[in-house]
Amino acid sequence: MKKLSKWMGICLDVGCGQAKQKGFVGMDIEKHPSIDIVHDMQKFPWPLPNSVCQKILMSHVIEHVEPKYRFNVFDECWRIIRCDGQLLVSCPYAGSYLESAHFAHYPCPNEGAFQFLDPDYYLWHCSGWNKLKPWKIIRCLPTIGGCLEVVLEPRKLENGRMPKLPDKPIYNGIVQK
Repeated sequence: MKKLSKWMGICLDVGCGQAKQKGFVGMDIEKHPSIDIVHDMQKFPWPLPNSVCQKILMSHVIEHVEPKYRFNVFDECWRIIRCDGQLLVSCPYAGSYLESAHFAHYPCPNEGAFQFLDPDYYLWHCSGWNKLKPWKIIRCLPTIGGCLEVVLEPRKLENGRMPKLPDKPIYNGIVQK
């Protein structure tokens, strides 16, 4: 692994396969020339230090993650992202043609699934004893092509800790961003 200083501020393309985005460090389960980090994203912790990623891209990969690991994946992204970073998620929309178009897809999310990540929403507050690391939903919109595009920012301080979070939700309904 590279020295920590070389990792600071990286853009990470999780599950990039052979289509790693330009300027990104690629992480995927299988070795390939475009893969910089060979690692199964369902194994924790990921081989990255805390708070090093400026951007994390998960393009059409979350639907391949077993549902029992999905919360862990978002918590792991929270651990490795900087306080001023962004997590970009694109996936098939729940119930869309694309959701069932691949044999390896697990059920896909809709806008409501991401409310479990944001303390501004009711679902985060009623998620039980194991609260997820907090994110702020910046954008969460379905596309005409049957996908869901989401932009999240971590609710974390420069020291990597959580700030004071809302005691109650601001929104009770669907994501309104």
